[in-house]
Amino acid sequence: MNKKKRYLLILSLMLTVCCTLPVNAAARFKKVPADMRGAVKVSSAAIREKKAGRSRALQKLRFGEKIRILGQSEKWYEIKKGSVKGYMKKSDVVMYNKEKKHIALTFDDGPGLKTTPKVLNALKKNKCRATFFLVGSSINSSTGNLLKREAKLGCETGNHSYSHPLLTGLGSAAVRSQFSRTNKNIKKYTGRTATVCRTPYGSSNGSVLGAAGCPHILWSVDTLDWKYRNTGRLISYVNSNARDGAIVLMHDIHMSTANAVDSICKNLKKKGYEMVTVTELAAIKGKTMRAGRTYYSF
Repeated sequence: MNKKKRYLLILSLMLTVCCTLPVNAAARFKKVPADMRGAVKVSSAAIREKKAGRSRALQKLRFGEKIRILGQSEKWYEIKKGSVKGYMKKSDVVMYNKEKKHIALTFDDGPGLKTTPKVLNALKKNKCRATFFLVGSSINSSTGNLLKREAKLGCETGNHSYSHPLLTGLGSAAVRSQFSRTNKNIKKYTGRTATVCRTPYGSSNGSVLGAAGCPHILWSVDTLDWKYRNTGRLISYVNSNARDGAIVLMHDIHMSTANAVDSICKNLKKKGYEMVTVTELAAIKGKTMRAGRTYYSF
């Protein structure tokens, strides 16, 4: 190989290496529109001095507190809270458009091997998130990847008991078992337990809620999709009954519901809604959720 060819080869290798090196941290941060805001969606979060989990905490914030988001990277927000500027983990914050309305779509009784994938496809396509209240006995090696996919899309996992019994007819130990067995299955595939719960048929009492040990989420818009199994009716019903702060009840085990989700998301977005998880909705509205209490909307 002559000197000229050797030089060209070395130059080509250098260019290849330079092009594959990561850009600096500042360049990775992208500005966000001025109408975007953030709300803390965990019980406690810190504004950090640097983009590192162990850097100095400049200020501690509680659930529902609002922040201004200046920029974002893959894992961090650059934020401002009053006179304090710093960084917060994206996993601790929900970013939302303060000019829009917000609603939580929720799905019970899954995962469904044939139907839940279609629901997730529609959510991904429309850049929406939802909360899935799962039945523990339906979580297995065949459906476990659906839980992973829900988490990857930013959706929330809720506990809907293990075998869907009427919990008010069971003793405390049996109720605890219904929730703990489901949480065990959820953790197997997601690495964490459910953040919220919903009792079968919405039936509860003080003993049941105490055994559940997490916020109990019911609904303000009952679509009755399980009864009618009609895609067109469901689309129209959600569109007509949607309200800011509402929680919508559906079931992702019915194909008629799965077929409706794409249109539901499109229609709500046209009406100025952002679709978020239950916990994100509570944070955006500044409403703290507590274990053992029931919530219908925010």
